[in-house]
Amino acid sequence: MLPVEARAAQMLLVMVTSPDVAKPAIAAGQVGGFGLKGNQVKDVGTQIASAVDGAPLTPFVAADEEGGTVQRLRLALGELPSAATLAKGTPEDAAALATQHATSMHELGFNMNFAPVADVGSGSGLGTRSFGTDPAKVSTFVEATWHAMQKAGVIPVIKHWPGIGAGKTDPHVKLTSLAGIDTLRAKDLVPFQNAIAAKAPAIMVTHAEVPGLTPDGVPASLSKEAITGELRGTEGFKGL
Repeated sequence: MLPVEARAAQMLLVMVTSPDVAKPAIAAGQVGGFGLKGNQVKDVGTQIASAVDGAPLTPFVAADEEGGTVQRLRLALGELPSAATLAKGTPEDAAALATQHATSMHELGFNMNFAPVADVGSGSGLGTRSFGTDPAKVSTFVEATWHAMQKAGVIPVIKHWPGIGAGKTDPHVKLTSLAGIDTLRAKDLVPFQNAIAAKAPAIMVTHAEVPGLTPDGVPASLSKEAITGELRGTEGFKGL
């Protein structure tokens, strides 16, 4: 068994601007992985190979490859259509493209993708990052794409629980408040509930208050009531 310090380190996935930044911490076993923020260079795969070489445990290597306005690997992998664009086609076509893209990510050394977006609607600054305003349609496209990613060897991270599609402010900019938990359960949480039922491996929690669930001033991402009580308890999520 790993010592307690090493087990604690495996709980940390750090965000960095390039793989080189994470290399010392990875080699020392101080973190369990890294995610890349910002546009990456064409030879990012070479940088990843160097960063993970000698790691005591296989680290998570992640990026935001949603497509459209949020894509870190354009120079390495080319353009990927947005969720809104994919939603004009069929879930099967979206899955085929997700398979192709995730396979290419895996070849570069990635084993995790911060996608797909399961938010219902384009609020909170999402724009074209959502598959639409109908929970059933969003659910169908989310399930098609996350299954495809996983089969290609990339862990999908479904976001942004419990759903920011009807929000008014980007939670990255300032603390914002979503609809009450009962309202979210009726609509925004539906794609997440379906993903959980289908054994989705990972979910990203948003930095937003949820009336009736989180304490005032506390975002869901830091709330025991949200994560332990609602997500893991009521909704039964067992993954990352």
